[in-house]
Amino acid sequence: MLRVFFRDILWVEADDYYCKVKTAQREFLVTKSLKKFGEELLQRPEFVRAHRSYLVNLLHLEEIGELHLYIDGHKIPTTREAREELLSKLRRS
Repeated sequence: MLRVFFRDILWVEADDYYCKVKTAQREFLVTKSLKKFGEELLQRPEFVRAHRSYLVNLLHLEEIGELHLYIDGHKIPTTREAREELLSKLRRS
């Protein structure tokens, strides 16, 4: 078992029946689907679903494009609907 703080998570990516949790230092494999893992994370205000395969931490968001987000220099796909939800969360913060 490894302890990872929510604030350290950059994004979570679906990988079949597992999730890849990306931090600035490492990448971890979690033995839960993104749907199950997301149920826990999406209760926190800093996390949002950017795409059906990605959950992102808004605290690490660098840039928002039309169909992509940038976190830690990485390009993450997003949908228009998810982009609108993300922007509304940022406005409330």
